[in-house]
Amino acid sequence: PPLELRTGAHWIFGYGSIISERSLQATLQGAADSGQAGQEQSSAAVVEMAASAGWVREWCFRAPSGFTAVGLRADSASAMPVNGIIFRVGSDALSRFDAREVGYERVEVSAAALRVLVDPDGVATDALQDTGNCFWTYVPRECHSATEECPICQTYLDVCLAGCLE
Repeated sequence: PPLELRTGAHWIFGYGSIISERSLQATLQGAADSGQAGQEQSSAAVVEMAASAGWVREWCFRAPSGFTAVGLRADSASAMPVNGIIFRVGSDALSRFDAREVGYERVEVSAAALRVLVDPDGVATDALQDTGNCFWTYVPRECHSATEECPICQTYLDVCLAGCLE
């Protein structure tokens, strides 16, 4: 159904620093403080976004603070599967992620492009079958490779790797 007619939940597909539990919870904490996140958020499920979605994950986003972060770049010719997580959020938490992801654009991801790999509470698997749900990810508004002036920051890399190991 068109976005304006959907009545389901919002879900975010994270593929960079958001895969780190600490990084994810830091953003969700603000929503919890406002009393909106707790009842609407589920455990994160590990998923794979299919190559058919048309994205390549690479170091291509220049963060406002001066380092290069992970981003998705549209390229159907060299697209590949992208692993990450999906998690359910309420409207307050969705707004917090929009604010966190400055320089990225929130775009819809087709539920058909997502395949669950690990789902601790089974909620994400069911959510992918519900056509009323909206699945989102964040992609850079502009893509630029890392440079000496805008390097890949070791602390950012550490956050991403910690998420991979969790």
